[in-house]
Amino acid sequence: MTFVTADGGNAGIDTFRKEFVGNAPFSLVITDLGMPYTDGRKVATAIKTVSPLTPVILLTGWGQRMIEEGDAPRTLTRS
Repeated sequence: MTFVTADGGNAGIDTFRKEFVGNAPFSLVITDLGMPYTDGRKVATAIKTVSPLTPVILLTGWGQRMIEEGDAPRTLTRS
């Protein structure tokens, strides 16, 4: 198993696109929700535009605050 890191949302999107086009797609993307400039929601949208079936996990330390403010991302569950 190989892990690749990126320094920020834009770099992550660029890396994903490069590997996808080069026939070495990632099987999973994990991103922080709260990042400057290009946040995790923008990363997830960009990934899903390129590859709708790639799972994207958004992590945050702000979960409780987001729930209280009604700003929590949509949760998808699969049975």
